[in-house]
Amino acid sequence: MTVLIFNVGFTAEYVIRAISRRSIAGVNKIFLVAMESKDDYSQKRSSEAIGAILDFLKIAGVTDVDVVKVNVDWSFDAILEYVSEKIGGYDDYEFHLVGGTRMTLLALYYLALLLSAMPGVKVKAIAYDEAMTISKELPLRVPSVPTKEKLDVLEAIGAGATVTGLARALNKSPSTVSLQLTSLKEEGLITAEREGRKKDVELTPLGRAVLNLMKKAVKEKVGSATSPQGGSTRV
Repeated sequence: MTVLIFNVGFTAEYVIRAISRRSIAGVNKIFLVAMESKDDYSQKRSSEAIGAILDFLKIAGVTDVDVVKVNVDWSFDAILEYVSEKIGGYDDYEFHLVGGTRMTLLALYYLALLLSAMPGVKVKAIAYDEAMTISKELPLRVPSVPTKEKLDVLEAIGAGATVTGLARALNKSPSTVSLQLTSLKEEGLITAEREGRKKDVELTPLGRAVLNLMKKAVKEKVGSATSPQGGSTRV
C-alpha cells in the first residue's frame, strides 16, 4: 500500500486536485505537511485549507490522515529530522509537491532522495505547475561523479554515437567502451538502443547536465594545476 505526502499552503484546491488526478486507489495513508506561521491570519488560512482537505478525504473514504506541522523558525535540518520521524517506517511513498513554503517543498524532496537510496523502498516525487495542468515525476537518483575516462566517453558521445565509433574515437576496444557504457546507462546518463547490428548511444538530459558541469570543473582544475606558482624570488 502507498503512502501519499503533500505539502500544504493556504489553498486546499491544489491538494484536492492532485488527489483527484491520482485517485486514492491503493492508498494506505496520507500525510499533510504544513508550515506553522506566527501570525493569526496565516494560521487561520492554513487551518482552513487543512480542514477543507480533511473534509474532502473523509468524503472520499480516507480516514488515516496525519497532519504534520513544522515551525516557521526551524532550520532546514530540524524540519528534516521532525518530518522524517513522522513519515518513516513505510516501504512505498509518493511525494506530491503542490504548495506550501519553499522550505517544506525542498525538505520533502530531500527526504524523497534519502528514501530512494534505501533498499526495498519505492519512492516517487511529483511536482506540479501553478495551474495544476502539468505534473512531472522528478529524478531521485544522484549519479556518482564520473571518472576522467567516463567523462571522455560522455564528451565523445556528443549529439549521438555508436559503440564502434566511440571505440575508434577514444582509441579503445569495443568491449572496454561497452563496459563503460553499461555503467553510464545504469547511472541514467545515457541511453543505448540496438538497431540491427549497431548500438546507438545518446546522452540523457541528466548526462548532458553532468557533462556540462564536469567539463568546466575539470578544465578549471587542470588550469590551476598548470598555472605558474607565485612566490618570492631570491636575488
